[in-house]
Amino acid sequence: MDRQSQLRAQVAALVANTAVNTGGGLMLENSPGVTGSGTVVSWRDVAIRHNVARFGGGVFWTLDLPFPQHISLPHSPCIHCMLSNNTGRDMATSAFGVSMLTPQSTFAAPSGMLFAEYAQSTDTILPVAAIVDLFGQPTAMDSTTQCAVEASSLREAVAGVLPLQLQVESGVIPLGNLQILADLNQAVKIEVNCPIQSPLQGSIVGTSSLTVRVVTCLPGWDLTDARVCRRCLPGTYSTAGLKCLPCPEAALCEMTLGDKNEEVLVGVVHPVEQEGFWMGPARQSIVNGDDCAGVHEARLHPDTGVAVCNFGERPIVRNDGSVECESLPLSEASPELLFACGEGLELYELYECPSEDACEGGSDTPHSDTLSHSPPTWFRRLSEADEVANSEVEASTTCREGHVGILCARCEPNWVMSKSEVCEPCPENFLWLYATAIVGGTAVLGLWGYIDGGNPIPTEEIAALFHRCCSCFVRKKKKKKRKRLHKLHKSPPVVAYAKRVVKSVIEQPDKYMLLVSFVQVCSEFASTYTIPWPDSLMNMMKVRCTGWQRRLRGLYC
Repeated sequence: MDRQSQLRAQVAALVANTAVNTGGGLMLENSPGVTGSGTVVSWRDVAIRHNVARFGGGVFWTLDLPFPQHISLPHSPCIHCMLSNNTGRDMATSAFGVSMLTPQSTFAAPSGMLFAEYAQSTDTILPVAAIVDLFGQPTAMDSTTQCAVEASSLREAVAGVLPLQLQVESGVIPLGNLQILADLNQAVKIEVNCPIQSPLQGSIVGTSSLTVRVVTCLPGWDLTDARVCRRCLPGTYSTAGLKCLPCPEAALCEMTLGDKNEEVLVGVVHPVEQEGFWMGPARQSIVNGDDCAGVHEARLHPDTGVAVCNFGERPIVRNDGSVECESLPLSEASPELLFACGEGLELYELYECPSEDACEGGSDTPHSDTLSHSPPTWFRRLSEADEVANSEVEASTTCREGHVGILCARCEPNWVMSKSEVCEPCPENFLWLYATAIVGGTAVLGLWGYIDGGNPIPTEEIAALFHRCCSCFVRKKKKKKRKRLHKLHKSPPVVAYAKRVVKSVIEQPDKYMLLVSFVQVCSEFASTYTIPWPDSLMNMMKVRCTGWQRRLRGLYC
C-alpha cells in the first residue's frame, strides 16, 4: 500500500500469503505511526501469521531517510494484534542506519592477519557490523552496498587497513575480511562508512567504529618487516608468534597442512623430540650463563638500551637513525642455545637416552622438572611395591612399552632391564627356575658326597651312609645289598667319566671359565657389532647364548 492509501482492519486475519522479496502479509510506505506522512493504518484484533517473504514476511515498512528516531515503532498502533510464524521476520523496515551487532567495542588482532582467521584460531568472538532496519535487524535484502573503511592510530604511529572497501552481504558488513598493518601494541581505530539510499526518498551515510589492539602473531607464525604475519617455514618454530627460530638438532620442526591434493609443509609451534632423545629442563649453568645473557642483550638498541628486536635478532642502526633487525649468526647463537635460553629446555647431549630404542620421541613439551645425572645401571628396576609418582608417569608418555622415568631409563613393575638397556617382560612362570634350583642342589649334594678337601671319600663311608638312610631295605635283602656294594668298586663308564670331569674342574677350573666367558661374550655379539652375521650363527646366538642370559635376568623379576 502506498502513502496515499488508508488501511482500517478489525478482527481480521492475514494468513499464508507470499511475496518474492518483502512484505509477505503487508507492505506499507513511509513513516509508520505518523498520520499524514504515509499509509494510514488503523487496526485492531488482527492476526498476521504464516506469511512468507525474504525480509519482513509479516509486515514490511519502507522509510524516508533520514527517519526521525522519536517516532514510535510500526507495531505500536496495532491493538491486540498477533504477528507470529512469519518467514523473514514478523516485522521489518527498510535500511535505517549502521550498527554493531556484537557488544564489544574493542577487538585484538595481529598485524597483517585477517580478523576472521585470527578469531577462528583463538576462539574469540569476531565483531559483526550490519546495515540495520528500525528494529536493529540486518537488512537481508541488501547485498550491493559498498562501505568505505578507514584506519587511524590513536598514537602518532602510522597504521593502515586492508581492504579499503567492503561489500555488504545480506545486510552484514564482513569485518572478518579486514586486516590492519600496524606496530605491536598499537591501538587502531577502524571506521566503516556505508551510504544508505531510501526506496522512497532521501539518503544517509551510516557510520560505525571499532578499536583494534595489535597483538603478536599466532604461535607458529612470525611478523615480517612489512608488518605481515606469515607461517614459519619447515625446519623452524615459533612459540610466541614473534620470530621463527631454527630447529634444534635433536628435534623435528615441520608438519603438513591441507588435504592430500594440496599438502604444504610448514614450521611448528614447539620443536618435537626425535627418537632417542628426551626433552627436559635446560641446565642452569646455560640459562644463567654468559651465553644466554649475550643472546638477550643482543636485541637491545646500542644507544638507548631498549629492546627493539625480537629474541634471536640484533639491531642494525642505519645512518638515518632507522633500525633494521637481522637474525643472530649461528656462530654466536646455535639453535640449541636459542632453545635453551628462550624456552628453558634442552634435547641434545644432556638428554640423549641411554638406549635409543627406549625413547620413541614425539613430545613437544618437557617431561619432568627434575634432572637425571646418572641413569640407573642395567640391573636396576622398579620393584612391584613401588608407586610411580605422577610426574614420572607424565615423563614416560613417549617411552617404549615397559620403560618409565627420566630418560626412559627405568623399567615398569614386572619388566626387567637387559644389558642392551631395553626393558623386557618377565617370564610368565618360574617353573624353569625351580627346576634349575633342584638340579643345582642335587649337583651340589653329589659333589659334597664325592669330594672332601679335594680327595675321594672312601666307598665304605658311602655304603655306611646308604645303610643308615635305607636300613629297612638293607635288612630284608642283606646279602643282595652286599653284592651291589661290591659292584660299586667297579664304577660304570658313565660314572667314571663324571668323576673325571669333576676332578678336572677342580684341578683346572680356568678351562671351564673360558666356556662360561664365551657364552657371555657371544650373547652380546648381535647387539654390539653391526655385522651381517650368517643366519646360522645368528640363530645360534639367539637360541644358545641369549637364551641363558634371559634365564638369568628372570632372577631379578
